[in-house]
Amino acid sequence: VAEAEVVGTGPVPPELADRQLLVRLVEGGQVVGREPLEAARSRHIAARAGLPMSAVQLSRGEPVLPTEYA
Repeated sequence: VAEAEVVGTGPVPPELADRQLLVRLVEGGQVVGREPLEAARSRHIAARAGLPMSAVQLSRGEPVLPTEYA
């Protein structure tokens, strides 16, 4: 379960690179990757499962995860 969002500049340290948050599908107007719909659905379900239960109980303006600046 995710515990925090870590924001930084430069390369991602290996210990923080457990999964890619962005999937490059289009670059410069050109398709660079194709992902079957079922793969996108599975990735979405897995990402949601990694959020704490409080993430689905948010009030307006309340963050899902605390942000840590590194």
